[in-house]
Amino acid sequence: MKNITAFTIFLLTCFLGVKSDAQAVDTVNSQHAAHLHARLKTDPATTRAVAKIIEAYKSNARQVAADSSIPEAQKRARIGLLINQKNTALKKLLSNAQLRTILPSSELQ
Repeated sequence: MKNITAFTIFLLTCFLGVKSDAQAVDTVNSQHAAHLHARLKTDPATTRAVAKIIEAYKSNARQVAADSSIPEAQKRARIGLLINQKNTALKKLLSNAQLRTILPSSELQ
């Protein structure tokens, strides 16, 4: 659980710094999709679906992390649920080998 929490905090730290400017977000999303396509070797539709799942996870995790009304333990639990939801959705689209290329080993079950 510590690994998942540490990884989640790392992800949130990395992605909270992304500019909110729409053009910058589009560029980041395009670059992310291109990176995923190269790593996963999937068709464009699958790549877009994977990118959408990951971006939704990031957005939801950012919201949870930013909510000062939620105690830290509850934030970790909610982010853990978001991770499980993301991974369940990704497992429907990708093979185990592909999942290993984009998920940290602490999230592979």
